[in-house]
Amino acid sequence: LSLSQQLVPVPSEEYDEQYFTPQPMLDMQIFVKKLREDSGDTKLNCLFLDAMVLSFIEFPEDFFVDLADALFKVNAVYLEDNCSISSATIERLIERILGQDAKIKTLCIMENIDWLDVISQENLKALINALDSMEIWGVFTSEHVEAAKSIHGVEVTSHYDKENDENIFRIAKNMMYIRD
Repeated sequence: LSLSQQLVPVPSEEYDEQYFTPQPMLDMQIFVKKLREDSGDTKLNCLFLDAMVLSFIEFPEDFFVDLADALFKVNAVYLEDNCSISSATIERLIERILGQDAKIKTLCIMENIDWLDVISQENLKALINALDSMEIWGVFTSEHVEAAKSIHGVEVTSHYDKENDENIFRIAKNMMYIRD
């Protein structure tokens, strides 16, 4: 199951953005409500969220916390780099993972996030250890990076983002990709 917006093209020889209209594929509020109500025996094992821009949609105040509680019930969650997820959702998801037996065992957050105020070095280490596999991208302090590197099997890479004048780090554990 992939949540995204579908672009519906109008036949044309040349690409013209005005002829493409985003069509929501899923009502997020209903999806989150149903997943949260699930008894824990959900058949949804893996969830990819892509091209999800929630900032332009008005949701009830508790929606972003409810979204984290719903994601917590899925074994593997992949939030792609164009999935604008709120810091409230990420903070709640981390809180749930660290606070109790989590069904979620794989977490991938590919969006460039400023982690400085989202997670402490100690909680980053605890999160890495709580998950079987993970990948998170963004801005970290040198203390975050050293904490992650201190865990066996964790890979930390970085690249310089000229546009934003900052180093973007990728912290990964047990992430395998199929390459051509």
